Amino acid sequence: MSERTRQGLIVRSDKRLKAKLFTFIIIILLLLFAASIRISTFYLPHNHGDQVYYVGLAMKLKEFGLKGYNLKGIDIVGNRNILAVVPSSPGEKGTLLQGLERVNVFYYSQEELSNMPPGLSYLIMISHKLFSKNKLFLIVNNNLGPLAIFLRPKLFFVSQFYAVSINFILSLLFILLVFFLGKMLFNEKVGLWASLLIVISPVDILTSQRVWTDELVAFFTTLCVLSFWRGRTKNNLIFIGLAGVCAGMAALTKQSGVFVAFVLIAFEVLRRFQETKSFSIRIFINRDIIIFLLLMFSVCGWWYTKITLTYGAPWYMPYQAGIEKVSGWFTMLSQRPRYGQLYYFFNLLPLFILFYFEMIRTLLRRLFTPERILCMLWFFLFVIFLMLIPAKEERYLLPAYPAIAMFSGIVIENIRMGLNKFKKIRYAGDILIIAAFFVTSHWSVPLGMDCVFNNLAIFR
Repeated sequence: MSERTRQGLIVRSDKRLKAKLFTFIIIILLLLFAASIRISTFYLPHNHGDQVYYVGLAMKLKEFGLKGYNLKGIDIVGNRNILAVVPSSPGEKGTLLQGLERVNVFYYSQEELSNMPPGLSYLIMISHKLFSKNKLFLIVNNNLGPLAIFLRPKLFFVSQFYAVSINFILSLLFILLVFFLGKMLFNEKVGLWASLLIVISPVDILTSQRVWTDELVAFFTTLCVLSFWRGRTKNNLIFIGLAGVCAGMAALTKQSGVFVAFVLIAFEVLRRFQETKSFSIRIFINRDIIIFLLLMFSVCGWWYTKITLTYGAPWYMPYQAGIEKVSGWFTMLSQRPRYGQLYYFFNLLPLFILFYFEMIRTLLRRLFTPERILCMLWFFLFVIFLMLIPAKEERYLLPAYPAIAMFSGIVIENIRMGLNKFKKIRYAGDILIIAAFFVTSHWSVPLGMDCVFNNLAIFR
């Protein structure tokens, strides 16, 4: 090897090392920025709606196991700053259900087994054992202020840290997974843009600061897709099995978590059809799908079997006739369009409109690569299922946000590269994209924080 060749290899190696270091620093900065706009979850109240239900169900799991997995017999007691979720006296309905009945919501009172899958409640129970062992299940009832960690450290860590830290951490991991998935499917730049879009997404800002299931479902859905893709491309059954476990965990957290299984099965069927050009039974039954489904059902099958034995169907959603006429929340939801999930996401984060531009480009140019087919299936199957349920809250689409973010990231990167070719304005593409993110974040981040600080479940 000549001296010139050796020097060339050293230079290229140094460039690769510097590029990796630069990417690492950018990812750390993204995560720090994400944490800074999500950290308010630790001192804000979580005393409303589903958040109390999941903490109550975690308490019931700890005290009574699955036999007591419902909202009956739960009392909410406390003072201006702190509430405790405790068991009621034997035979009593509990103040939680009494409060629901006062606003004309009665269907929870009839449930012997909660329709809410227990994934998040189990996680809260485990976290409580780690951080608040031998203490009550507490939640904050009043804004403690950002200095609570310093001024009231005992109150800060003893109160709701066990519950709110879960989605805070999951949100950061979700952002990281989106980066790795974008890098794996397309390239590193697309992964970076996609992860930045998730960082400033109002929906993720909201769900990361709520004791809800959406962040957990989004995390397991993304990890499922990443593992399945890795297993398929590397012919590695361990990753296929891991994808099945993740799909099972998503379904064990929320009923809509099962949607990712339909996405991956549809993707695998279409991929095999592209290869064989025939719709034979063999494209529906293959090793990867069988292993994936077996592992998925081994994780969540017991729960849906239990629901079926209790209510006669695996997909059970409680229903109260005429509730939209007597409850303001359900009245408002009933007035929302069924097809809203097709546009809610780019109303909240305008850069997400680029998803549709890239989808149209893919269709017109027939760029039907496996990566693009996967992203389009991921988005449209989730939207179709949510429209059928119907699920009209913006947060329900969060598990499909990686697909939206990656397609948007492709357009952003193409614009950046195209504008950077202009010699008259150096780094024109970089300047424009940074400006676009700066302007967009001044719209989207306050939207998310408005919901967080005003204790809202949907955007106004």
